[in-house]
Amino acid sequence: MDSNELISDLIKIGIPSLVAFAGTISSLLLAWWGNKQNTLITNLQHTHDQQIERNNRTGELAKLCARDLSRLNDKFISFGTIFYAKIDTLNCNDPWPEAEQELITERFQEALISLESQTTIKSYILLLGDNRLTGLHEAYLESISKVTTSYALFGNMEQEEFSNTMEQSRHWHTQLTKQISDIYLLK
Repeated sequence: MDSNELISDLIKIGIPSLVAFAGTISSLLLAWWGNKQNTLITNLQHTHDQQIERNNRTGELAKLCARDLSRLNDKFISFGTIFYAKIDTLNCNDPWPEAEQELITERFQEALISLESQTTIKSYILLLGDNRLTGLHEAYLESISKVTTSYALFGNMEQEEFSNTMEQSRHWHTQLTKQISDIYLLK
């Protein structure tokens, strides 16, 4: 066999074999890269699905928290309104009517029962994991407790102190509601 035949046979067999080998390697690389891309896309989709579920749960917790907080505030305002009437009446040195005492006692009891929901609201706040919300909730409860404690212990309160405390409770309630809204709207 002469060298020309050897080179001719190498070209006939070697080049197609080299092309086939390069094709096999490139196919393997493309399959590996495609698998890597599929894994990345699957992981991204899983992360996206988890984020959607987390957002849904957060939104539901924020709604429950806002609902219970609104109920508490409504009961507190209802009690505060009649308590203010009592404070104003006593400041004018007028007697507080017995019929009105039943109403204020009833609204006070409703406010206290509503305050029991604070453990639930506190749980919601802890699950939401927002430290600012926790601080606002504590400040709100502190302002409410000043009014309810004064009524429970003394049946009365200084008019200016009452007005200031009610203003504080409105402020803290507004801030608390805004913070819950920001969480709900994912701001």
